[in-house]
Amino acid sequence: MIAGNRSINYLRISVTDRCNFRCKYCIPSTPFKVIEHHKIARYEEILRITRLACELGITKVRITGGEPFVRKGILPFLEQLCGLDGLTDVSVTTNGALLNRDKIRRLLDMGIRRLNFSLDTLDPEKFARITGRDRFHQVWDAILTAHDMGIAPIKINAVALRGINDDEIQAIAGLTKEYPFHVRFIEYMPFDGASWSWWREMWCVCVCGVCVGCVCVVCVCGV
Repeated sequence: MIAGNRSINYLRISVTDRCNFRCKYCIPSTPFKVIEHHKIARYEEILRITRLACELGITKVRITGGEPFVRKGILPFLEQLCGLDGLTDVSVTTNGALLNRDKIRRLLDMGIRRLNFSLDTLDPEKFARITGRDRFHQVWDAILTAHDMGIAPIKINAVALRGINDDEIQAIAGLTKEYPFHVRFIEYMPFDGASWSWWREMWCVCVCGVCVGCVCVVCVCGV
C-alpha cells in the first residue's frame, strides 16, 4: 500500500474494547458502556478485511484490544490469521494476565513470535492500585514464561505517571540489562472521563535528556 511517498505494510486491529483490568488512566470513573457484541466485527469479517489488505501489500498485523485474550475464540482466530497468504508477521499486545504456558505454546506453534506486554510498575501493591487487579505475579510469570519459551522480541510498554511510577523509571529500564526486552515509556493519553482528572500533574518530565518538562515516548533497547 502506498500513501504519498510512504509504503505501508503494517495493520493494527483491535478485536475488542473489553478488558479484565481497570487501569486508572484508561477506564472512566463514571459509568460507561462497552460496545454491544453484535456491533463488533466478527472474526470472519476481520479475516476478510485482512485478506484484502494483504492483497494490497500488508505483511504485518498487530492484534490489540482492550485485552485480546478476553474475547472468546481468540486462539482459533489467531491461527486462521497466521495462515493468510502474504502475512509474514503477526504479533499481539496484551496485559498478560490470561496467558499461561499452554497458550504461549499455541501462539508459537501458529507462528507468533512477538508479544507486547503492558506493565507500568514492578511493585505488586502499586500494580493493584493502577490496574484495579491484584495480578502482578501472574503478569510477570507470563512475561518470563514467554521469554523462556522463545518469544522474541518481548516489548514492555510502561505508561509514565508522575507521582505514581516515575520513581521506577530506572528500574523498569534496567530490565534491559537482565533480559533481552525492549522497554518503552509511553505518554499518558488524557481523555474526558478518566478517573484521574488531574492528568496534567501525572505527566513525567522528559527522560531522554534532550528537553525539559515534556512527555516523551522513549524506547530503551538496552544498547
